[in-house]
Amino acid sequence: MHLFTLFNVFTLFTVVVFDNVIHEQKISGIWQNEAKELVIRVEPLDDGIKVKRQDQSIWYYYDQIRPNQYRDDLGNTYYLLNDQSLEWESSDGIKRIVFNRSDNKAAQTNKSGDTYIEKNHFFANAEDKYIAVNDLLGSWLNESTGQKIWITRTANEIEVQANNSSIRFRRTDGNTFRDSKGNRYDYVNGRLAYVSQSGDFYMRFKKE
Repeated sequence: MHLFTLFNVFTLFTVVVFDNVIHEQKISGIWQNEAKELVIRVEPLDDGIKVKRQDQSIWYYYDQIRPNQYRDDLGNTYYLLNDQSLEWESSDGIKRIVFNRSDNKAAQTNKSGDTYIEKNHFFANAEDKYIAVNDLLGSWLNESTGQKIWITRTANEIEVQANNSSIRFRRTDGNTFRDSKGNRYDYVNGRLAYVSQSGDFYMRFKKE
């Protein structure tokens, strides 16, 4: 009986792992909406996905909330409909965009012509005013881990202090600050988001 139970547990674990591998293969890749001239790249993470437009360098992160469904901090959601179709829905349900899988890895996006989509589909910071460095000074808290960082000013840079280290980030584009290695802080919707150069590490901070 004990061996039978162990066999069932092992079988279940194998099925889950195999299902995750299949899921990653299904959602990973290039997706395109030809009508709106939007092309995105999707890569799987342990707890969700990261997505970016092909004509931009910024990754956006979505947590998996149920099988084939992913939601970001703003409430926008991706639904993997099937192997060939991926749907994006705005947080208020006003807009939906269906993407089809694309084999063109070099495809680039253009402006869709839809003002709402331009502001909400990977333009989350479009409504954020140009943040003054002075407004970033002080203590910021990672609400998930409790980690704190302190920001001081150096000309058009911010100096971030954490864990007895200090690193300078220079403003490179709008509300984005990058260090010498390509890691960055993005100011979006009143939060500071840290994204590593490779895009595989992400943290969000709220000002105290």
